Amino acid sequence: MKDCPPTYESMILSPTLAKRPPGYIDPYQLELRWPVTTANAIVITAQLWQGTGFTAYRCEVRKEASDRSTACVVTGRGFS
Repeated sequence: MKDCPPTYESMILSPTLAKRPPGYIDPYQLELRWPVTTANAIVITAQLWQGTGFTAYRCEVRKEASDRSTACVVTGRGFS
């Protein structure tokens, strides 16, 4: 614990707060939902959190042996 960088009083960015100290790591949290199988693809939804904000994704992996392409799209953004 003694090697951890300093933390901040708030997760909300404010121009009046001090800059991040050297070595500061702004953590991300990736939440994956259980895959759903459709007739043509496997669908995975996820949310990538950083602080109090997130970006939601929907990814499809084609099931055809000749076409295993993957496509991901952003489905939303928000904060809590």
